[in-house]
Amino acid sequence: MDAVAAQKLIALATSIDKTIGAILDEVENISDDQERARYKRAIEDIMGYIARDLIFPIVDQHPQLDPDK
Repeated sequence: MDAVAAQKLIALATSIDKTIGAILDEVENISDDQERARYKRAIEDIMGYIARDLIFPIVDQHPQLDPDK
């Protein structure tokens, strides 16, 4: 993948962090423990897929784009 496409994908992938954080904040307001846990797992899965299947492979090719650096 070329660097321009990689940079755009990293920017888009990391831009959803704020939204996912807001979703998690709302999930914490669910009073039923099992229901809250189910939604938290779903959100954690989404975060994992984005990191493992999108961000990490791009950063392997383009280490300068690592959002944690």
